[in-house]
Amino acid sequence: MKATATTTGVNIRKISPDEFYEIYGDVNRRALYYIRNIGKDGFVLSSFDEYDPMGYLICRADRSANRLLAQIVNVLDKYRLCGTCSRLLSEAETICGEIRLEAVKICVAGNDPGCGFISDFLIRKEYAITDKVRIFRCGEQDYRGWDEYMARTGGRLIRWLEEDGFSAVTFENAKDAVMTELRESASNEFGNNLEISPFLDGEGCNILRSVSSVALKEEHPVAYCLVTGPDVVSAVFEQISVAKAYKNTGVLLLTIAESMRRFKEFGYRRAAYAIYDSNTSALAFARKILYRMTSVEKIQLNFEKKIGRI
Repeated sequence: MKATATTTGVNIRKISPDEFYEIYGDVNRRALYYIRNIGKDGFVLSSFDEYDPMGYLICRADRSANRLLAQIVNVLDKYRLCGTCSRLLSEAETICGEIRLEAVKICVAGNDPGCGFISDFLIRKEYAITDKVRIFRCGEQDYRGWDEYMARTGGRLIRWLEEDGFSAVTFENAKDAVMTELRESASNEFGNNLEISPFLDGEGCNILRSVSSVALKEEHPVAYCLVTGPDVVSAVFEQISVAKAYKNTGVLLLTIAESMRRFKEFGYRRAAYAIYDSNTSALAFARKILYRMTSVEKIQLNFEKKIGRI
Protein backbone atom coordinates (compact mmCIF):
# COMPACT_ATOMS: atom_id res chain seq x y z
CA MET A 1 0.00 0.00 0.00
CA LYS A 2 1.31 3.46 -0.92
CA ALA A 3 2.11 5.60 2.11
CA THR A 4 0.64 9.10 2.27
CA ALA A 5 2.15 12.18 3.85
CA THR A 6 1.15 13.51 7.24
CA THR A 7 0.04 17.10 6.79
CA THR A 8 0.42 19.81 9.40
CA GLY A 9 -0.03 23.46 8.42
CA VAL A 10 -2.17 23.12 5.28
CA ASN A 11 -3.11 26.35 3.51
CA ILE A 12 -4.73 27.11 0.15
CA ARG A 13 -4.23 30.26 -1.88
CA LYS A 14 -4.57 31.56 -5.42
CA ILE A 15 -1.41 31.56 -7.50
CA SER A 16 -0.57 33.30 -10.78
CA PRO A 17 0.30 31.42 -13.99
CA ASP A 18 3.96 32.41 -13.50
CA GLU A 19 3.90 30.95 -9.97
CA PHE A 20 2.25 27.82 -11.33
CA TYR A 21 5.11 27.23 -13.80
CA GLU A 22 7.67 27.93 -11.07
CA ILE A 23 6.04 25.59 -8.53
CA TYR A 24 4.75 22.73 -10.69
CA GLY A 25 7.00 22.99 -13.75
CA ASP A 26 6.09 21.06 -16.89
CA VAL A 27 2.83 19.28 -16.08
CA ASN A 28 0.41 17.44 -18.38
CA ARG A 29 -0.64 19.04 -21.67
CA ARG A 30 -4.25 19.55 -20.60
CA ALA A 31 -3.23 21.60 -17.54
CA LEU A 32 -0.86 23.72 -19.63
CA TYR A 33 -3.68 24.43 -22.10
CA TYR A 34 -5.91 25.78 -19.32
CA ILE A 35 -3.04 27.81 -17.83
CA ARG A 36 -2.13 29.37 -21.19
CA ASN A 37 -5.76 30.33 -21.80
CA ILE A 38 -6.74 31.21 -18.26
CA GLY A 39 -8.10 34.69 -19.13
CA LYS A 40 -9.56 37.22 -16.72
CA ASP A 41 -12.24 34.82 -15.45
CA GLY A 42 -9.84 32.00 -14.57
CA PHE A 43 -7.73 31.32 -11.51
CA VAL A 44 -5.55 28.62 -9.96
CA LEU A 45 -5.85 27.35 -6.39
CA SER A 46 -2.81 25.66 -4.89
CA SER A 47 -2.65 23.72 -1.64
CA PHE A 48 0.51 23.87 0.48
CA ASP A 49 1.77 21.85 3.46
CA GLU A 50 3.58 24.72 5.13
CA TYR A 51 5.65 25.69 2.05
CA ASP A 52 5.55 22.41 0.12
CA PRO A 53 3.07 22.28 -2.81
CA MET A 54 0.46 19.53 -2.51
CA GLY A 55 -1.73 19.99 -5.59
CA TYR A 56 -3.74 22.47 -7.62
CA LEU A 57 -7.20 23.16 -9.04
CA ILE A 58 -7.71 25.29 -12.19
CA CYS A 59 -11.08 27.05 -12.40
CA ARG A 60 -12.93 29.44 -14.69
CA ALA A 61 -16.03 31.48 -14.03
CA ASP A 62 -18.58 30.98 -16.83
CA ARG A 63 -20.90 33.94 -16.30
CA SER A 64 -23.20 33.04 -19.20
CA ALA A 65 -23.95 29.63 -17.66
CA ASN A 66 -23.77 30.96 -14.08
CA ARG A 67 -21.27 28.22 -13.23
CA LEU A 68 -17.76 27.94 -11.80
CA LEU A 69 -16.00 25.33 -13.95
CA ALA A 70 -13.47 23.18 -12.09
CA GLN A 71 -11.43 22.38 -15.17
CA ILE A 72 -8.64 20.19 -13.84
CA VAL A 73 -7.46 19.06 -10.41
CA ASN A 74 -4.19 17.32 -9.70
CA VAL A 75 -2.75 16.17 -6.39
CA LEU A 76 0.90 15.19 -6.05
CA ASP A 77 1.34 11.47 -5.32
CA LYS A 78 2.78 12.14 -1.89
CA TYR A 79 -0.37 13.98 -0.79
CA ARG A 80 -3.09 11.75 -2.17
CA LEU A 81 -5.69 10.16 0.10
CA CYS A 82 -5.19 12.79 2.78
CA GLY A 83 -8.00 15.24 1.92
CA THR A 84 -6.12 17.53 -0.48
CA CYS A 85 -8.66 17.31 -3.32
CA SER A 86 -11.54 17.78 -0.88
CA ARG A 87 -9.96 20.94 0.54
CA LEU A 88 -9.34 22.40 -2.91
CA LEU A 89 -12.94 21.77 -3.96
CA SER A 90 -14.29 23.27 -0.73
CA GLU A 91 -12.26 26.42 -1.35
CA ALA A 92 -13.60 26.59 -4.94
CA GLU A 93 -17.16 26.24 -3.60
CA THR A 94 -16.56 29.15 -1.21
CA ILE A 95 -15.28 31.33 -4.05
CA CYS A 96 -18.25 30.29 -6.20
CA GLY A 97 -20.59 31.68 -3.54
CA GLU A 98 -18.52 34.84 -3.07
CA ILE A 99 -18.61 35.71 -6.77
CA ARG A 100 -22.34 34.94 -6.83
CA LEU A 101 -22.40 32.00 -9.22
CA GLU A 102 -25.06 29.31 -8.93
CA ALA A 103 -23.04 26.07 -9.01
CA VAL A 104 -19.65 24.38 -9.33
CA LYS A 105 -19.37 22.14 -12.40
CA ILE A 106 -16.88 19.28 -12.81
CA CYS A 107 -16.35 17.00 -15.82
CA VAL A 108 -15.22 13.40 -15.28
CA ALA A 109 -13.93 11.05 -17.99
CA GLY A 110 -16.32 8.10 -18.00
CA ASN A 111 -13.78 5.78 -19.64
CA ASP A 112 -11.12 6.53 -17.04
CA PRO A 113 -10.29 3.54 -14.78
CA GLY A 114 -10.71 5.82 -11.77
CA CYS A 115 -14.14 7.12 -12.86
CA GLY A 116 -16.04 5.05 -10.27
CA PHE A 117 -13.82 6.24 -7.42
CA ILE A 118 -14.03 9.89 -8.53
CA SER A 119 -17.81 9.70 -9.02
CA ASP A 120 -18.30 8.21 -5.55
CA PHE A 121 -16.09 10.94 -4.09
CA LEU A 122 -18.10 13.71 -5.80
CA ILE A 123 -21.41 12.19 -4.72
CA ARG A 124 -20.15 12.16 -1.13
CA LYS A 125 -19.33 15.84 -1.63
CA GLU A 126 -23.01 16.35 -2.64
CA TYR A 127 -22.40 16.68 -6.39
CA ALA A 128 -24.98 15.22 -8.79
CA ILE A 129 -24.69 14.04 -12.41
CA THR A 130 -26.46 16.54 -14.67
CA ASP A 131 -25.73 15.10 -18.12
CA LYS A 132 -23.52 12.81 -20.17
CA VAL A 133 -21.41 13.85 -23.16
CA ARG A 134 -19.86 11.71 -25.89
CA ILE A 135 -16.43 12.93 -27.03
CA PHE A 136 -15.15 11.82 -30.44
CA ARG A 137 -11.52 12.12 -31.54
CA CYS A 138 -9.60 11.51 -34.74
CA GLY A 139 -6.06 11.77 -36.10
CA GLU A 140 -4.48 12.04 -39.53
CA GLN A 141 -4.93 8.31 -40.10
CA ASP A 142 -8.72 8.80 -39.92
CA TYR A 143 -9.05 11.41 -42.70
CA ARG A 144 -9.39 8.78 -45.41
CA GLY A 145 -12.97 7.95 -44.37
CA TRP A 146 -13.91 11.65 -44.52
CA ASP A 147 -12.19 12.16 -47.88
CA GLU A 148 -13.91 9.09 -49.33
CA TYR A 149 -17.31 10.30 -48.11
CA MET A 150 -16.76 13.78 -49.58
CA ALA A 151 -15.64 12.32 -52.92
CA ARG A 152 -18.54 9.86 -53.10
CA THR A 153 -21.48 11.78 -51.58
CA GLY A 154 -20.60 14.93 -49.63
CA GLY A 155 -19.25 16.94 -52.55
CA ARG A 156 -22.45 16.37 -54.53
CA LEU A 157 -24.63 17.46 -51.58
CA ILE A 158 -22.58 20.63 -51.16
CA ARG A 159 -22.98 21.51 -54.84
CA TRP A 160 -26.76 21.14 -54.49
CA LEU A 161 -26.73 23.40 -51.42
CA GLU A 162 -24.68 26.03 -53.25
CA GLU A 163 -27.04 25.88 -56.23
CA ASP A 164 -29.87 26.51 -53.75
CA GLY A 165 -28.22 29.75 -52.58
CA PHE A 166 -26.23 28.56 -49.55
CA SER A 167 -22.57 29.44 -49.00
CA ALA A 168 -19.95 29.14 -46.25
CA VAL A 169 -17.23 31.50 -45.00
CA THR A 170 -14.83 31.46 -42.07
CA PHE A 171 -15.44 33.66 -39.02
CA GLU A 172 -12.31 35.55 -40.10
CA ASN A 173 -13.87 36.49 -43.45
CA ALA A 174 -17.50 36.90 -42.36
CA LYS A 175 -19.04 40.38 -42.44
CA ASP A 176 -19.56 42.23 -39.16
CA ALA A 177 -23.35 42.03 -39.56
CA VAL A 178 -23.17 38.24 -39.86
CA MET A 179 -21.03 37.91 -36.72
CA THR A 180 -23.41 40.22 -34.83
CA GLU A 181 -26.35 37.97 -35.76
CA LEU A 182 -24.34 34.94 -34.74
CA ARG A 183 -23.41 36.52 -31.41
CA GLU A 184 -27.12 37.02 -30.69
CA SER A 185 -28.18 33.60 -32.03
CA ALA A 186 -29.52 32.41 -28.66
CA SER A 187 -32.07 35.24 -28.61
CA ASN A 188 -32.91 35.88 -32.29
CA GLU A 189 -34.63 33.83 -35.01
CA PHE A 190 -31.66 31.44 -35.25
CA GLY A 191 -32.99 29.81 -32.04
CA ASN A 192 -29.62 28.59 -30.78
CA ASN A 193 -29.60 26.26 -27.76
CA LEU A 194 -25.88 27.01 -27.30
CA GLU A 195 -24.29 30.24 -26.08
CA ILE A 196 -21.66 31.41 -28.55
CA SER A 197 -20.98 34.94 -27.23
CA PRO A 198 -18.51 33.89 -24.46
CA PHE A 199 -16.29 32.38 -27.18
CA LEU A 200 -16.54 35.47 -29.38
CA ASP A 201 -16.14 38.01 -26.58
CA GLY A 202 -14.29 36.28 -23.77
CA GLU A 203 -10.64 35.67 -23.07
CA GLY A 204 -9.07 32.25 -22.69
CA CYS A 205 -11.10 30.48 -25.39
CA ASN A 206 -8.40 30.38 -28.10
CA ILE A 207 -10.99 30.39 -30.87
CA LEU A 208 -9.63 29.57 -34.35
CA ARG A 209 -11.40 32.17 -36.49
CA SER A 210 -9.63 31.01 -39.64
CA VAL A 211 -11.02 27.47 -39.14
CA SER A 212 -14.43 28.22 -37.58
CA SER A 213 -17.07 28.73 -40.27
CA VAL A 214 -20.62 29.92 -40.80
CA ALA A 215 -23.13 28.88 -43.47
CA LEU A 216 -25.17 31.69 -45.04
CA LYS A 217 -28.46 32.07 -46.87
CA GLU A 218 -29.14 35.55 -48.27
CA GLU A 219 -26.31 36.90 -46.06
CA HIS A 220 -27.88 35.56 -42.84
CA PRO A 221 -26.26 32.82 -40.70
CA VAL A 222 -28.10 29.50 -40.83
CA ALA A 223 -25.47 27.16 -39.34
CA TYR A 224 -22.00 27.39 -37.86
CA CYS A 225 -19.05 25.38 -36.65
CA LEU A 226 -16.98 26.96 -33.86
CA VAL A 227 -13.46 25.58 -33.52
CA THR A 228 -10.91 26.17 -30.75
CA GLY A 229 -7.23 25.23 -30.58
CA PRO A 230 -5.80 23.61 -27.44
CA ASP A 231 -2.35 23.46 -29.07
CA VAL A 232 -0.65 24.02 -32.43
CA VAL A 233 -1.58 20.63 -33.92
CA SER A 234 -5.05 20.03 -32.42
CA ALA A 235 -8.50 21.52 -32.95
CA VAL A 236 -11.71 21.07 -30.97
CA PHE A 237 -15.02 21.43 -32.81
CA GLU A 238 -16.52 23.13 -29.76
CA GLN A 239 -19.98 24.01 -31.11
CA ILE A 240 -21.84 22.74 -34.18
CA SER A 241 -25.29 24.28 -34.56
CA VAL A 242 -27.99 24.87 -37.17
CA ALA A 243 -30.85 27.39 -37.13
CA LYS A 244 -34.25 25.94 -36.23
CA ALA A 245 -35.74 26.83 -39.63
CA TYR A 246 -32.97 24.94 -41.46
CA LYS A 247 -32.82 21.68 -39.54
CA ASN A 248 -32.85 18.56 -41.74
CA THR A 249 -31.79 20.55 -44.83
CA GLY A 250 -28.21 19.25 -44.85
CA VAL A 251 -26.77 22.76 -44.52
CA LEU A 252 -24.76 21.69 -41.47
CA LEU A 253 -22.57 19.65 -43.81
CA LEU A 254 -21.60 22.83 -45.65
CA THR A 255 -20.07 24.48 -42.59
CA ILE A 256 -18.39 21.29 -41.32
CA ALA A 257 -16.85 20.70 -44.76
CA GLU A 258 -15.52 24.28 -44.87
CA SER A 259 -14.01 23.94 -41.37
CA MET A 260 -12.49 20.56 -42.26
CA ARG A 261 -10.99 22.04 -45.44
CA ARG A 262 -9.36 24.85 -43.47
CA PHE A 263 -8.37 22.44 -40.68
CA LYS A 264 -6.35 20.34 -43.14
CA GLU A 265 -5.06 23.38 -45.04
CA PHE A 266 -3.50 24.81 -41.87
CA GLY A 267 -1.86 21.50 -41.00
CA TYR A 268 -3.81 20.49 -37.90
CA ARG A 269 -3.37 16.79 -37.20
CA ARG A 270 -5.88 15.95 -34.45
CA ALA A 271 -9.55 16.85 -34.03
CA ALA A 272 -12.23 16.31 -31.39
CA TYR A 273 -15.91 17.11 -31.00
CA ALA A 274 -18.47 16.49 -28.28
CA ILE A 275 -22.22 15.83 -28.31
CA TYR A 276 -24.65 15.59 -25.40
CA ASP A 277 -26.44 12.25 -25.08
CA SER A 278 -29.73 14.13 -24.85
CA ASN A 279 -29.16 15.69 -28.30
CA THR A 280 -30.43 12.72 -30.28
CA SER A 281 -30.55 14.51 -33.65
CA ALA A 282 -26.90 15.61 -33.35
CA LEU A 283 -25.87 12.09 -32.35
CA ALA A 284 -27.68 10.70 -35.39
CA PHE A 285 -25.85 13.20 -37.61
CA ALA A 286 -22.52 12.22 -36.03
CA ARG A 287 -23.19 8.53 -36.56
CA LYS A 288 -24.10 9.13 -40.19
CA ILE A 289 -21.33 11.55 -41.23
CA LEU A 290 -18.76 12.53 -38.58
CA TYR A 291 -18.28 8.94 -37.44
CA ARG A 292 -16.42 8.33 -40.70
CA MET A 293 -13.41 10.18 -39.31
CA THR A 294 -13.63 9.02 -35.69
CA SER A 295 -11.22 6.54 -34.14
CA VAL A 296 -11.84 7.16 -30.42
CA GLU A 297 -15.11 7.65 -28.55
CA LYS A 298 -15.16 8.57 -24.87
CA ILE A 299 -17.82 9.37 -22.32
CA GLN A 300 -17.76 12.47 -20.11
CA LEU A 301 -19.96 12.77 -17.01
CA ASN A 302 -20.86 16.29 -15.89
CA PHE A 303 -21.33 16.83 -12.15
CA GLU A 304 -22.71 19.93 -10.45
CA LYS A 305 -23.21 21.17 -6.92
CA LYS A 306 -25.56 24.08 -6.25
CA ILE A 307 -23.97 26.71 -4.04
CA GLY A 308 -25.76 29.22 -1.84
CA ARG A 309 -24.65 32.74 -2.68
CA ILE A 310 -22.69 34.54 0.03
